[in-house]
Amino acid sequence: MKNERKGLRASLGQRAHSAARKVVTCGIAVATAASMVLSAPVAAFAATTTGSGITLDKTASGLDENNETKIQLSLNGASEQTYSDVVFVLDKSTSVDVREAAKAMLGELKLRAGENKIKVGVVVFNKTASEQLGLTDLNDDTYAQISAALDATPEGGTNINAGLEAGRAMLDADTSVAASAKHLVLVTDGVTYLYGTGETPQTIYTESPSNGEESINAGNDMSGELNSAVAELNDGSMTAAAWLAAHGAGIAQDIETYGHDYSAGQYRADELGHTTDSTYENAGFEEGDYVSGEIASEHATANEAGVYSAIASWQGIVGQGYHAYAFASPRYQSTYPWGSQFVSTLSSIGGTSGMVPADTTGMFDAVKSDILYSLGEGSVVTDVMGSGDNYDFDFVNDPSRITIEVNGQVLTAQEQDGSYVFGNPDSDGVYPYVLTYDEQADSFTLTFNVPVTDEVVLTYYAKLVEAPTDPGDYQLQTNESATLDPAGDEDPIAFPDPTVDYTVAEPEPEPEEPKDPEQKPTDDTKDDTKKKPSKGKLPQTGDVALAVTAGVAVVGAASAGAGVWFKRRK
Repeated sequence: MKNERKGLRASLGQRAHSAARKVVTCGIAVATAASMVLSAPVAAFAATTTGSGITLDKTASGLDENNETKIQLSLNGASEQTYSDVVFVLDKSTSVDVREAAKAMLGELKLRAGENKIKVGVVVFNKTASEQLGLTDLNDDTYAQISAALDATPEGGTNINAGLEAGRAMLDADTSVAASAKHLVLVTDGVTYLYGTGETPQTIYTESPSNGEESINAGNDMSGELNSAVAELNDGSMTAAAWLAAHGAGIAQDIETYGHDYSAGQYRADELGHTTDSTYENAGFEEGDYVSGEIASEHATANEAGVYSAIASWQGIVGQGYHAYAFASPRYQSTYPWGSQFVSTLSSIGGTSGMVPADTTGMFDAVKSDILYSLGEGSVVTDVMGSGDNYDFDFVNDPSRITIEVNGQVLTAQEQDGSYVFGNPDSDGVYPYVLTYDEQADSFTLTFNVPVTDEVVLTYYAKLVEAPTDPGDYQLQTNESATLDPAGDEDPIAFPDPTVDYTVAEPEPEPEEPKDPEQKPTDDTKDDTKKKPSKGKLPQTGDVALAVTAGVAVVGAASAGAGVWFKRRK
């Protein structure tokens, strides 16, 4: 069981370290005390790590008489991220309730962050994108102008690719704000069949029979008629990332081959009433400008082209380090479920995504938290206890020995549903801090359900349950790994891994029996190789005293520790 747990714990540690892609500055202070008496604690290593706007620290005390170390894990996310850009990208399906929720968030940001610290832009899109409002300082004088821009309702068509690219261009243009302080909020039903950022949108036309004759088409209904690849999203089991991996390369090639200006959803054949061999020259299409019916099942439709292009834009936005949030409107969920499915799972590629909630009050709280705080609600710490080939630390799973200190106030652990909760719950019964221990992996997660605006210190204990036995000096790592995963789309950051000194001393040699100086040598003890002292000359008194003193010292050493014994250094 112990080996199985070590294997699982090592796997968790490897995943945590590989996730910590962000480069952090790490300063390590090491203090090793001189060896003291046997009962003295060993020395501990302490280290501090600082990330952008976030300070992490982790220390371990020396082992006590029970082989336990006190570990303190602290983090501080001061609210310094107040100079920010936020761009809303909205389509026609954005409800009045959602728009009002956005206004409410901006009103609170204005009060909390102060005037002229946040700039807001609004993009609305249908067949093409329209910059309804460029980046504008949020203050009392501009709030009404920004609210009016949020109320704009375009009609017809859904070119998500164009909307996202217009929003990205707006953020790109502001060089006074860091990428980590730029935010894009997308609200759309996801039902798209257009792409492209020019004045004329692009699509893929596909030939199909309808009402007894052929025509070429590009519209919302292509997925059902041709059983196209977007239909794989309908049952809700496939994410945007998985869909892109499965179909992205083929769709990109079809866009290159069959991409065409969009001007109407359907064109009838030159000669009506045919179900084969139709031409569309009167509509300006030559063979090869569209996907013919004979090969339609092998190629992308307008829907695939639109979804692929939207996902590609999203991928580029999060790749630039911008915070991106997608909210899928359920407006067409029963008719075209693939639309809301791909939008609500864009977080599988990066950023944050989900459905527009039934109650839109506070739906943009995560956005607000990310803007105001470097460590917003939803941040998670994962900590894995340390182990090696010859040692093993276990988490001391005792709620009376686990505390969280916030701004000088100590919060004790309360057991609830298999976890430990700290602080007072909000109106929904959610506690500010929740620690969940996984006994099999000997690891825990600490979830922050509130923004971190002051230093938070978690104190817990780890016990050395397996120790080295071979003589030598050791530095034992108390934790396999510990990482902070900030809310939003920031990369995880690694905490330092403190160590403690541990010494196994060499065994003392067995002492020789002391000789009686008055004892006369016998035949068995006589050493013929030694010369007898000269007549009339006695051994010196000092020689006898030294021999007696040495004998006492050896006996004392033997009684202090025979065989293998452990000496802890301060």
